[in-house]
Formats: sequence, structure tokens, C-alpha cells
Amino acid sequence: MYNARPEVLEVIERLFLPSLIRNASSELQFILLDDASPLREETERVVARFASELRAAFGDFQFLRNPQNLGFAGSYNRGMRRAEGEHVVLLNDDVYLPRGSLGSLLEVLRSEPGAGLVGPVTNWVCGYQNTHLFPRLRDFSPSELERIERFAERLRRCVGRCVIAVPRLIGFCLAISGDLIRDIGYLDESFAHGLYEDDDYCLRARKAGYRILLDASTFVEHGGPRGGGMSFRQHVLKTLAAAFANGARLAKKHDLPLSALIRQSVEGFVQFFLDRNTVTARLRPYWENGMEDADA
Repeated sequence: MYNARPEVLEVIERLFLPSLIRNASSELQFILLDDASPLREETERVVARFASELRAAFGDFQFLRNPQNLGFAGSYNRGMRRAEGEHVVLLNDDVYLPRGSLGSLLEVLRSEPGAGLVGPVTNWVCGYQNTHLFPRLRDFSPSELERIERFAERLRRCVGRCVIAVPRLIGFCLAISGDLIRDIGYLDESFAHGLYEDDDYCLRARKAGYRILLDASTFVEHGGPRGGGMSFRQHVLKTLAAAFANGARLAKKHDLPLSALIRQSVEGFVQFFLDRNTVTARLRPYWENGMEDADA
């Protein structure tokens, strides 16, 4: 996590950590990394407030602070190297995990032959995983959090098990096979700041023969009332510079034409804003065959 503004901490305190505790198990390890946040004291106070619950809920809880800002890839890699389990789940600090969602992603990862990466359906990404079937949160009220839970439960009940092979997943919530990590290593830290390190990892996984899977029966809310990507929006100019530099780096590394990345970016915006060519098309028949509206 990287906290330069109070509203980012609010999402961590009111969405991320409470939902994580509800998905905890004594068989799971939780490693929380602070990427040299400017709001150091405020961040440490929030973590201290949840520390006893986290230690009681997880088999192991560690809170690490980077001595300097390492960016997404560097921070995730530090956590993955410390992890002791067979598989790893990377989580941005602006997600809300409905009950059972973490277990569902791991179950798909363990049971699907050749699975390397598994991700959920969500409401705030530029990618196929995005859907407008769940309207953005209005606030942090208990009724709004319950709306997430109801939506996620109805999705699981009505869709059942539905696993879709996809070419890429967004790294906001990503289950990674231990076999994949042993075969291709960690995230490429040359993708500084963040952006395209998840695309790179997906390309490397596919080249190594692993499957990239969307668990279409599992929903994870992203961003809360203000939307996802707040870490990026804290430094807009830096993010734009990283987008251009990292896009060029990805194209060169994988011998991709820049036009392919431009098309992917345009398609991502269409998926995000217009909900076209997204998982919604697969989910809508279940909706029309009796699934209640998420606001019911």
C-alpha cells in the first residue's frame, strides 16, 4: 500500500482490512507491505488498530515497511519472497473481498489443470473482467457493504462454477500458482511505478504454457466510492509517464507492435466506460433467468 492522501487510508480502514479478516483462515499467511507511504504515522495507526484481529485470524501476519518506494512490482516481489504457502494472492489495498471470494479463487487455481493465474469479476478495471452489473458504491455505509455481499452471493448461486480462459488479467487481485512462480520467477521490477507489470507476467505465463483464468462466479469490489487506482491518481503525471515508458518497454521485451498496445488500451477504455466486450455478456443470461438486481 502507498498512502499519500487520507482518502486512500479510509478505503484500507473501512473496506480492505475488514473484508480481509472475514476471509481469513489459520491456514493462510497475510503479508502487508507499506511502500514508504508519506503518511507513515497515519498508516501505522490504522494497521495497529487491526493488528490483534489480523494475528488472531491468520496463521501468520507480517507488516513490512519498505525503506524506500519500490513501486507495485518491487513491493509485491518482496512479499512473494517472504510468503511460505504453495500459492500467492496479490491484492491491491483498495479492494473489498466478499465472504468466500479468496477461497473461491484459490479453489479454481488448485483444481483447474494448468492454471497459472486466476482473477475475479470486478467493477473497476480496463479489461474483460469489468462489469457494470454492479453499480459503484455510494459510500461506506453498512447497507452499501451488504450490497456487495448480496451481489457476490447471487453471482455465485446463479452462475455456479464458471471458469473462462482469457489472455490477460488485471493485477488488482491475482491468484498465482506456486508452480508458475518457480518456473518464470517474479514480477519484472523494470516496470517502474506500476502499469504493464501484470501484462508482462500474463505474457510470460502464457509462453510457459500456463492457463490464465477468470473465475466468473467470484466478484471482488474495486475502489470503493471513489473508484479504483487511487494510488496512481495520487501522482497523475508520474502515472502518465510510466504508462508511456512501460508500454514501450513491454512492446520491446515481447516483440509486440506498439499498435497492438494502443488497440488494447482503446479496448480497455471501451470495456470500462461502455461495458462492451466484457464478461457481462456471459453473465447477463443468468441475470435474465431470475437473478435479482444488485440493488434489491
